[in-house]
Parts: sequence; C-alpha cells; structure tokens
Amino acid sequence: MPLKHILQSARAFGIPQHRTLNIKPKRAGGAAAMPYRIGCVRGRKFGSICIHRQLENRHHAFIPITLSRLKFLDRAGNWAYSPGHNPLIMNARILWPSGALTILLFTASLARADVITNNAVPLAVGQTDARPRMHFTEPDPLDFSNHDGYVPLFDGVSLKGWDGSPKFWRVEDGAIVGESTRQNPSGNSYLVCRDMKTRDFTLKFEMKIVGKGGSGFQYRSRTGIPWLAPISPTVISNTGPVNLDWMMTGPQADFWPSQIYTGQFYSENTPMRIIAWRGQVVESFGAASKRLMGTIGDRKTLGELVKTNDWNQYTIIARGGTFIHIVNGQLMAVLVDDDPDSSNNQPGLFGIEIEAITKLYVRNIWVKKLN
Repeated sequence: MPLKHILQSARAFGIPQHRTLNIKPKRAGGAAAMPYRIGCVRGRKFGSICIHRQLENRHHAFIPITLSRLKFLDRAGNWAYSPGHNPLIMNARILWPSGALTILLFTASLARADVITNNAVPLAVGQTDARPRMHFTEPDPLDFSNHDGYVPLFDGVSLKGWDGSPKFWRVEDGAIVGESTRQNPSGNSYLVCRDMKTRDFTLKFEMKIVGKGGSGFQYRSRTGIPWLAPISPTVISNTGPVNLDWMMTGPQADFWPSQIYTGQFYSENTPMRIIAWRGQVVESFGAASKRLMGTIGDRKTLGELVKTNDWNQYTIIARGGTFIHIVNGQLMAVLVDDDPDSSNNQPGLFGIEIEAITKLYVRNIWVKKLN
C-alpha cells in the first residue's frame, strides 16, 4: 500500500497527528502481550509511528518506526521492517477494521530485548535470546611485548637485511649499535632496512642512547635523494664523499633524550622539518600549511617520561595521512597530513639514524604491516 494512502486514510479516520491509541497487540502464537500506545502518523511525506511500550515499572520505551524505511510486501498492507535498522520490530501489519487505524504487531522478535531501557521482554515459548549483548567495554591492556600479527625486522645477531656504513653500525649483545666518536665522527648516518617497503603499519622497538647525541627512526623514507643540509668538513674527511644510498629522506620519529625533541614528528631532509612538536596534535597539508589543533601535554613534562641511558619503548602508528608517536606508553605527538602528494604520505623504507657524538642501541624491532 503506498505511503500516501496510509497517511490519507489516517486523516480520513479523524486521527489527529499527535494523538495516541491504546491497543493490545498479539505475539506470534496467540499469546497476550503487554499494552502499547501507538502514536499516529506525523508529517506530510515521510511520517513516523512511535510505539510506546508500557513496562511493568511504569517507565516507557519509545521505539520509533519511520514509515519511509518500511518495505511494503502486498496490497493488504503487510510490510517487513529492516532488521539492520531496528532489531526490535521485525514485521507488522496494518489493518483497517470498523473505521479505525489499528496496528497489529507480530512481536515474537520483540522478545529479544528492550535496547533503550535494557529491560528484557519475556520470550515466546521455544524462543532463544539471540540478540547481541550491548554494553561498554575497555580495550585490552597495554602490552608492548604483544607481537601478534607482527614480524621482526632484526634477528638479534646480525645486520641481515640492513644497509649502512660499517664504520658506525654493528650488532652488540642482541642490539643494533650505532656509534659516533670524536675520533670517528659520523654526522648524519643511517642504517637502512632494505627488506621491507610499506605505508600503513604499527612499529614497535626499544631504543637507548648513551651520551647527549640524537637519533630517530625513519619510516616511509627513501634513499638516494640529494642532501639539503651542509655536511661538516670533519665528517667528509672521515667518511669520504657522501654516499646517498646511506642517507634517508622522509618521516622520522625523533629520539634525543638530552633535548626536547623525543617523540616529535620530523621530516628528514625536506623543507618541512619539525611538523608536530612533542605534545602537539597538528593538521598539515604537506609543506603548504600546518596548524596546531590541540595539545597532549606540556613539552617539558612529557620529556620527564623519556629515560636517559636506559631503554625506552617506542611505538609508531601510520595509517593513511595520520601519524602517532608513543614513548613508554605515553602519546607524544600526532600529525594528520592531508596532502596525498606529500613525501610523508608515500610508501617507503625503515631506517635508524645516528647524529652527533653518541652511542645508540636499538633492539626488539617488530612491525605489523597492513599493506
């Protein structure tokens, strides 16, 4: 039956738009049901019927049915109600007896639950409660050692799959070690993981720095890009001409415990540089613009959670143009880069940086790759 005919018939029977009628619908099988009040059709084109079920405790549950969402099956006025929209009412029938608008509900499915009041409706004979349970839950607790779905990037004994200058990189006691001394200065030196190129992932690792130098973990990065910053003549005299295959360009999760940089989002070897400082949530569009959207906490206070001369747990989450840096369980920085052409948003390589005079340790490197 067309919706306009239902609306016209309701008005023809003299039912005001906001008046309610008391009826007692029957459950499937003929069992008696509790009383309902049926609100009449409202509106011109897309009206609605509100069903008010009176509970034993005298409270009411208001269950709206929008007629525009009902699918009519035949000319007798039968319809099926989409269970995906409201699991409480699965089907119903409009009857037109003796000049009055009445709705007879087949309420066997109503016995599933009262979602609004959380009071169960009595089940029909032989019926089971198959509805999904609706309640609030907490996420599983923080577990940095959980590696379900992850693969290791470091085998703990060798630099297999990694590429960098042997003058500065080695394995020692189950950790990757990068070391720069006054006698053997590295400047910016990178150890590149050649075994995986990815865009969306969750990365976990542990990092420790002895001394006051800096480091960082590269991701979505490339090699072979001309270097923008000047390189110290002392470094060049020690290393020779710059090998661009060992220099990385792209996003970096910064790690510099003696400075304010740990946890920030840094764009290595690009004009963007620091995009989201520690404690910031930033929205950007590549190099064109960036705006602070909110704060996580005080930059200095967050720095107190970073351990000096000790192991720190670092998590990086990259999904599309969203980047999240977490250190020792504390959110440090969030960046949302909306420029699809930004160097931040391209798939790339992982890598480790060493900078200035320092000794760096990295271990337990695990990645969950999503593409």
